[in-house]
Formats: sequence, structure tokens, C-alpha cells
Amino acid sequence: MKYFGLLLFIFLWPGTQNLAFSQTGSRIERLENLLRLSKVDSSKVRYLHLLYEEYESASPLKAKRLAEEALALSEKNQYTEGIILSGNRIAQIYHQQGAYGKALEYYQLVLRSYQGIQDKDGQAEVLNQMGTNYALQDEYLQAIQHYRQSLILHQELKNAPGISRNLTNLGVAYSETNAHELAIDYHLRALQLADSLEDKSLIAYNLERLGKDYLLTNRNKEALRCFQQLLELSKSLEVGPRLRALEGLAQVFASQSDFKKAYEYYKEYTRAKESIFQKLQKEASKSIDSTRVVLDETRRIKDLQEEKLRLQEEKLQQRTFTFVVAIVLILAITLVFYRSNVQSKRANAKLREQQKIIEDKKQELENQKQKIESQNRSIQRKNITLEATFQEIERKNKDITASINYAKRIQESMLNRDRRIAEALPEHFVLYRPRDIVSGDFYWFTKLEHLILMAAVDCTGHGVPGAIMSMLGDSYLNQIINLQNITKPDRVLTELHRSIQLALNQEQNNNQDGMDIALCLIDQERKVLEFSGASRELFIIQDGIYEVIESNKLPIGGFQKERPREFTTQTFDISKPTWFYIYSDGFQDQFGGPRGRKFAKSRLYKTLYANYKKSMAEQNELLERTLIDWMGQNRQMDDIMVVGVKLG
Repeated sequence: MKYFGLLLFIFLWPGTQNLAFSQTGSRIERLENLLRLSKVDSSKVRYLHLLYEEYESASPLKAKRLAEEALALSEKNQYTEGIILSGNRIAQIYHQQGAYGKALEYYQLVLRSYQGIQDKDGQAEVLNQMGTNYALQDEYLQAIQHYRQSLILHQELKNAPGISRNLTNLGVAYSETNAHELAIDYHLRALQLADSLEDKSLIAYNLERLGKDYLLTNRNKEALRCFQQLLELSKSLEVGPRLRALEGLAQVFASQSDFKKAYEYYKEYTRAKESIFQKLQKEASKSIDSTRVVLDETRRIKDLQEEKLRLQEEKLQQRTFTFVVAIVLILAITLVFYRSNVQSKRANAKLREQQKIIEDKKQELENQKQKIESQNRSIQRKNITLEATFQEIERKNKDITASINYAKRIQESMLNRDRRIAEALPEHFVLYRPRDIVSGDFYWFTKLEHLILMAAVDCTGHGVPGAIMSMLGDSYLNQIINLQNITKPDRVLTELHRSIQLALNQEQNNNQDGMDIALCLIDQERKVLEFSGASRELFIIQDGIYEVIESNKLPIGGFQKERPREFTTQTFDISKPTWFYIYSDGFQDQFGGPRGRKFAKSRLYKTLYANYKKSMAEQNELLERTLIDWMGQNRQMDDIMVVGVKLG
């Protein structure tokens, strides 16, 4: 419903001009006071919708009640624009909650209002939405009827994108009712129109659906042609269409009993799907194995060092013993000579006896000397072994570092989007400082016609484990947004959460790995910014006032016991100059300063707000210098990333 953004702007603009407020005081309280004091119903409707926007994310139930109150006032005053906006918002809340029947009731109300003002474009969009809600309830005949009505209006308006969507939806609906010949006809028409629009994503989707319908009607030759065209087209798209083309080709050849080719395409499908993950897992496995060897060698070195200390202590004891024995012998000999004059015979006999003792002791000392020399030689050999071990450890450390550097090059090649960001958002900066060679933080960007999506993602861990999670997150964001064409931020986060859970099998193994994310959608046509977050907030500045937009306190991924995880979207008017910042928690959690404390969120907010009027390059340099000064001699605790953008 492309006019909703414009309607909202026209509808709310007069009221918002009177709501400029200072940094003190609650916006909700001020709006409630204005609502209570207002005597004009049209003004009440405006204030109700402003309150709706405040509660939309935090309390959808409260937001729905506000929209219902606005609808009642609009109907009482026959205020058509208010009826359309209120009805749409109520329908969207019911749709998001899966109450498709209730959503249809309010879409029907909106449809009647559009018919009353003879707005065919609005009617066409609502009819298409109604068809989708019927399809989600498996009521495909009703869905087809509404898609057809929407198609007729779009054809009258010569709205080519709308016509292509209607034809595609009709093809899917007929396929679900097993009317595959009709489905083929609509997909062929949609394909021809998508080709004229050069919409590669829509071309790919219709080729895939055509291939499946041909396959189900045993028209293998046509199915083969469709999947081959899809495979060729996928070279200029992301990996999703290529995977579906390979899977479709495998099914075609299997249906023709050409199991050799079917196996080859299925093998290529499996290889394409798993290659990137296997590569990362291999690098991680090498690093883990090398680390395990280093730990084993370290334990051996420690044992050898303890043995060396024990032998040195034993040698010292032997020397002490020898010294004591020598003193005893000297005293004994002196005593013998002293008594020799009076007891000559006994003394001589005793002397011989003492001499024998001395000889025995001497032999014993000689034996001990040889033993000590043998131990010394053993220690020397062990020292040589230790030296070789140290050299081996040094070599393995170099191998580990080389492996991680290779992983870094892989990560940088996958995440390198700086040129495209600069083309779409000339005024921006990215402060990106991995703690280790590779990072668990990453920023993500794409541009789809007039839509720009930018994300800051903080994955579980850092180093190699964090990098693996970042590659997983990057891959699924590409699949969800660029391939599945899901751009609503809350839906993107929901799909990303499900994908991470499925990829890591978290429902069975209780794995808690995942990521926090701040995701922004910039609609350049509607002049709005939509934000959804999973445990990461948005810092936004407009009219010299900053605001911290809290996110849902839910991570992406991880085993969960609660009901299906849902995220919310908050929308901002960016028709005036706007600065916004998204970031990981590394900057605020960095220890430093004179007392060795964390930098903290409040200090980060003050730093951003104090310097937002500077150029983006100056802000980046200032943040880098502030971080270095704060850290001092402290080591970097975590990966650090801050993304700043100026709009307008």
C-alpha cells in the first residue's frame, strides 16, 4: 500500500509541528495531556496515532486499542483518511499475530473507504493483501478471486510492478489447488513482464515456480529448460537461486530415470550449499588441532622442567653429603693418630679398619660421581629435546597464525561492502577494530531499488569462533533480504533467528550461540527510517535532540523455551536532517581511563552527541583517538564496531 507513508505524513504533519518539546518531560505524558485537553475530534485522531507509534513496539495490544479508538472517532466524523490509516494499522497488527480472519475484517473496511474516494491504486493494494491473508488460511479460491480483482485494477492503472506481483500470486495460488496448467499460464505472463522490468529476482522466482509446475505435469523438457535458465541467471544473483536450480535439475533427471545426471546435480547442489561452511570448519579444525598439540607440548615441557629441578636438588644433596663425609674422615684420622702412641696395636688394627671404610666410601663416592655425570648427560639430552620442542611450538604458532590470517582474508572478501556503502550513503563512517585477527563483529549492507538496509551485528565470541558465526549471519542476511525479498526489519530478524536455530540444530543440542543485531531500513521514497533490534539499540539525532531507541531484549539464535520469538519495528520520519548510529558493545565495555573502568554507554552517548555536527571522517578519527587514549596500556577486551550515517 504505497500511499500509506504519504497519508501518514499528510495526516500527522500538522500535529507534529506543535509537538516540539524539550529534552525534559515524557513524550507519552505530553501526548496524553494534549489528547485529554483537545476538544476537536480530528486533533484527537492525530494524537491517538502519535501515541500508537509510541506503543507500537513496546505494547502492540495497547497500540491496537489506540488505533481502534482513532477508528471510532474517524467513523463518527466520516473522516476517510483516518478510517484508512486506523483500519490498516489494526489489520496489520492482527496479520502479524496470525489472526488472518480478523485482519480481513479490517482490510474489508479499508477497501470500502478506498472505494468511497475512488482510489483504485489503494483498492488494488488492499485486494492483494486480502488475497495473501486468504492464502495463508488455505482459502485459495477466495485468494484467487481477490488477486484477480487486484489485477484488473492494476491493469487499468498500467502499474507494471503491481501486475507482475498479481500474476505471480495467481500462479502460486493455482499451483496450490493443483490447477498446474493455469498456474503455468500465469507464471509465463508474469515472467514476460518481469523480463521487461529487468526484475531478476522476480524472473528467478517465476522460473523456479514454472519448473516445479512443469515437473508436476510430467513436462520434463519444459521443466529442464526453466531450471537451466534459472541456473544461468543465478550467476548474477546470490546463492539461493543457484541452489534451487541445481535441486530442480536433479529432480527433473530423476523423474526421467537418468539417475546419473540426477546424482551429479544433487551432488553439486549439496557441494554448493555446504562448501563455505566446510571451508570455515576446516580452518577452525586445523586451529583447534594445532592448539591441542601446543598444549600437549607445553605440558611435556613443564614435566621436563620439574624433572630438571628435582635432579639439581638431588645433586646438591650429594655434594653436601660428600662434604660431611670428608669432614668425618678427617676427624677420624686425627683421632687415630692421637691415640696411636698408647694403643699402637689396637690403633693399627683400627687404622686398617678405618682405611677399609675409607676405601669403601671412596668407591661409593666414585659410583655416585659416575651416577651424577650420567644424570648430567641425561639433562643435557633433555635440554636438547626441550630446545627442539620450543622450535616446534614456534613453528606451529606460525602455522596457526597463517591459518587465522587466511580466515581473515576469507572474511574480508565476504564482508567487503565499503564501495557500495559510499555510493548509497556518501556521508557515513565505519569504525571497525577486531580484537584478534578475525572478528565476531560485522556490518552488513544492501541496496534494493529505493530501499537501503544497514546492520551492525555482534556475534557470540571473537576470533575464529566469532568469525564463523559472522559468516553464518552474513550468509543468512543475504538469503533473507536479497533472495527472499524480505525487507521489513522485524520479519528479517524473525527469519534470521529461525535460520540460525535450524543451522546449529539448537532445539536438540541446547546450543546458545547466536548474535545481537541492530537493523535499519532507509526508504528513500517514503522518507522514513525503520529500525528493529535484537539486544542492540539505535542512537538517533534530529532537531538537535538525541534519543536512544531500545530494542527487543532477545538475541538471535540460542535454545529457547518461550513461545516463537517476535521482534518489533519502530519508524522515524527522515524528511529532515537525521544522524543515526548503530554499534556493538565493544566500545562501551572497553576498560581504561585513570581508574581502569569501562567506557560505559553514557560516555559513548555524550561523545557521539558532542561531535555529531562534524564531518563523518572527523567523527571516525575522533572516536578512534578517544578509544586509544581511553585504553592506554590496557589490552582490547572485545571486537569494536561503530557505524554512523547522516541522512538529508
